[in-house]
Amino acid sequence: MLLKLFKYDFKASARFGVPLLIAIAAMTVLGCISTAVTVGNAGAESFETATNAPFEEMLIFFGMGGLVLISFALAGAAAVMSVLLVVQFYRSTVSDEAYLTFTLPVTSAQILWSKLFNTVVWSLFAGLALFLAGAAILGTGITMAGVAEDFVNTFGELFAFLHSMIGQSGLTVFLCCILGAAAFVSSYLMVFMAITFGSVIVRKHKALAAVAMIFVINFITSGITSVMQFVLLGDFTIKSVMYDGMFALNNFLVSSIVLYAATAVIYFLVTRYMMEKKLNLD
Repeated sequence: MLLKLFKYDFKASARFGVPLLIAIAAMTVLGCISTAVTVGNAGAESFETATNAPFEEMLIFFGMGGLVLISFALAGAAAVMSVLLVVQFYRSTVSDEAYLTFTLPVTSAQILWSKLFNTVVWSLFAGLALFLAGAAILGTGITMAGVAEDFVNTFGELFAFLHSMIGQSGLTVFLCCILGAAAFVSSYLMVFMAITFGSVIVRKHKALAAVAMIFVINFITSGITSVMQFVLLGDFTIKSVMYDGMFALNNFLVSSIVLYAATAVIYFLVTRYMMEKKLNLD
């Protein structure tokens, strides 16, 4: 049943997720065009001699302006995706649609898992789309500038350096990836808990209460997490850095992963409890 619920949530998110991905693709094309116009009319020699014709200078100006706007638009698309995923959770769990959601033959835990899986999947789609957009725009600029060979050589040297660093500190890289995933999951579960809690404490203006609780709970949990990290690792980390900086960093990453994992579990359990015992759908 969890898989069926996830499919339903995925299709519901596709109503805004697919158009956003298409918009990112369109903005990528425009970004490539802007980059081609800018770089094509502002080569290295043109910048050095400052002999561009007025028309070329105008093209450079509009190309650069368009590239800046597209960069903001791409970042905005990612933000809109996150906001709409949160709004979808709000509508299906605490607004009028919640009556339909909670009449399904599923548990509150399954509802939460489905929402979380759906959020992770669509966030990954958006992240991959933005990465490809950046790569395409950068690749266009490199190609138009005629420095592809130099870039490949420089990138190869950088990759070799990173490879050697990873070989020496592969555990650190792995822990950083795990920490990022744990922080991402914990942050969304915190938002889910805040929305649910907001609907529990008020009968009207649930959306406003949800937004307020997101900021309040985020502020409180961030403070508690920072204090716990300092108390648990402050003195130990300072001493460790003096002898083994990498060991201290790994120790900090592990502790952060544990804290984010613990908070994620707490958010999940509290949200499930409120959904089962305290949720007010009037």
